[in-house]
Amino acid sequence: MVMGVGAQARMRAWLFLCLLICGGVWGATPSLARLATSEGADPLGLAVWQGVLGGLTLLIVTLIRKRRLPLGRSHLKFYFVCGNSGTLLPNVVMFSAAPHITVGAMSMIISMVPLLTYVQSLLVRIDRPSLARLSGILLGALAIALLVLPGGDDASSSAPMWIAIAIIIPLSFGFESVFVAVRRPPETDSITLVAGMLLAGGAMLAPIVLLTGTALPLYPPWGTVEWATVGMVMCNVASYSLFLYLIALSGPVFAVQSSYFVTLFGILWGMLIFGEQHPVWFWLALGLLFAGMALVKARPVGSAVR
Repeated sequence: MVMGVGAQARMRAWLFLCLLICGGVWGATPSLARLATSEGADPLGLAVWQGVLGGLTLLIVTLIRKRRLPLGRSHLKFYFVCGNSGTLLPNVVMFSAAPHITVGAMSMIISMVPLLTYVQSLLVRIDRPSLARLSGILLGALAIALLVLPGGDDASSSAPMWIAIAIIIPLSFGFESVFVAVRRPPETDSITLVAGMLLAGGAMLAPIVLLTGTALPLYPPWGTVEWATVGMVMCNVASYSLFLYLIALSGPVFAVQSSYFVTLFGILWGMLIFGEQHPVWFWLALGLLFAGMALVKARPVGSAVR
């Protein structure tokens, strides 16, 4: 069925609105992480709820859709590998680094997922070298180099070290994306797989949290930590579901542009909530990063979990 000009214009407007909403919601996560950690929440206690609550939410969605969560050996291996690389490790690192670097810098680092996914896809030979894409990787590296310069990020004196540590976040998501590309069970839909990944990540971390006494009770009355924790879960579930919706409606090439809006909104949320002001080096780094992302335009190797 061919749409008329008016219908096409409305569809484009709707898709762009979805892109904005996805970026705005997803981009709020670094600010919520800083809100929670600034109030003393332990990174492990925060991370376990992202897996457990997020996984249970998507599991309920799966059951409502009259689908089941496969628990065969291949599926369990997939859940636990992706749960570690897409939930446990990046969340723990993000929550640990959040008090030490600005929300804006964290947003830029997270947005490097497409660049580092491409690097890892080259290593396992599921993508081909390209001069333009390799130039994009170089620009991304230069952007991070500018961030670690004195004054490039003003959160704390230890910011350069924590920025370097935070690179683990996009590296881990990139590994997950490549693993999804080569080992994804073809007969299972994305929402069901993500439910399994999140639950597996929460299950792996829960014993550590209990043994270390870092559990975060969500008993009422709720304060900043509790609201921020649940807010992150809802932001991740909502934005990822919307991302999948965009892929289904417009294809992955259009949907992956949400990464630009995630970065921009992440920076804006940091400025609005924490009054962050960034030096000229930061904005130059952002320009280099966006140029690098435009050059890479990474063919989606998989869907990283937030």
